[in-house]
Amino acid sequence: GYDDDIGAHRIRIEMVALAELAAVADGSLKPDRQFFSFRHQNRWENVSGMAQLYRKQEMRHSQKQSGAPEPAEDSDVDCLHKIHLPYPCRIGQEGHPSAARPAE
Repeated sequence: GYDDDIGAHRIRIEMVALAELAAVADGSLKPDRQFFSFRHQNRWENVSGMAQLYRKQEMRHSQKQSGAPEPAEDSDVDCLHKIHLPYPCRIGQEGHPSAARPAE
């Protein structure tokens, strides 16, 4: 049973900014000609795969909104999930709520 189990399960979560995924998907962001190591090459391949899934998701979403016939189900497309996490930015930066406040 579970009482004898001393192992650990791990979930690997890879996070990539949507702007970067879009840039990889549309080809405007490309790898250097040579990777530093196999690990860097593997990371690029992971991000490239995520970018292709992102592109498929975006295409499916735009097709649904335009009223086009639903594309064939592709279960791989649904494995990419988007979450929104706040991250620190410089106070007073354009677009930051503090930028609209008058200086004291």
